[in-house]
Amino acid sequence: MDKGMILAFVFSTIGASKGFVWEWGPVIWGLIGGAFGFVIGVILSWIIYLIKREKNQAQIRKGNRGEVILIVQCEDSKVSVVEDILWDHKALGLAITK
Repeated sequence: MDKGMILAFVFSTIGASKGFVWEWGPVIWGLIGGAFGFVIGVILSWIIYLIKREKNQAQIRKGNRGEVILIVQCEDSKVSVVEDILWDHKALGLAITK
């Protein structure tokens, strides 16, 4: 939507400035330019989103996944609770230090 708003601003400015020369006037051409710019910007954003999504899907299929290391500091009495929570959420590994 941000690209749509930027292009709507640009195209409405151009349409309004050229509208002084054209038949329907600057207000109508500014509105037409704004609508045209917004539509172009939204379509452009959608295409970029689809390309990035396809690229990310290809990386996941290849097995490239990010890893997260989580360090939890807690009292000794809470270690079993934290351990159970991590295993329930499918942790790949767990190390307990004292």
